[in-house]
Amino acid sequence: MPRLFAYADCLRSAPNHHLLDGARLLGHHRTRPRFRLFETPQETALFEPGNIAIEGEVYTLSDAHLAWLDQHLAHGAMTRATTLSTPYGKAWYYRFDALPDTARPLPHGDWLAYRTERV
Repeated sequence: MPRLFAYADCLRSAPNHHLLDGARLLGHHRTRPRFRLFETPQETALFEPGNIAIEGEVYTLSDAHLAWLDQHLAHGAMTRATTLSTPYGKAWYYRFDALPDTARPLPHGDWLAYRTERV
């Protein structure tokens, strides 16, 4: 079964976590510092190259669920990238292939902390 690295609005306490209904949480993961996290008015996504470690969660889900997520999350500038290594095995992740004009960098790689800081 495929695994997914979630790092923004699909995390457990985030507004779009329902998109992962049926997926099984394997645990927390912090990436190596090779990304940047960017936000647009519509979405938040990783961008490479960068020098920031990203905080997130790894889930296992069915192939059909992953294909469904592609239809809902991989649009515009965001696509499903290759995999990254986690303690739970390789996991897919979504990223910006090119930065949209409206993209703003987040100050660090912890999206939940960033959202809390903004409130």
